[in-house]
Amino acid sequence: MSLDWSDMAWDAWDDYQSGHAEAFCCGYAGLRPTDTRPVEGPPDFWLRLPPTS
Repeated sequence: MSLDWSDMAWDAWDDYQSGHAEAFCCGYAGLRPTDTRPVEGPPDFWLRLPPTS
């Protein structure tokens, strides 16, 4: 069975639109958080990125 990446991308987009973006993106990237804090919050800290030019 071959993977159809275009279908998988549309599945990711559909889940993003339905409000499960963070959880689905973690799963899609192979990340397995040990608890719900990465999705439900609060954040441990905020990271300020430098502006790009």
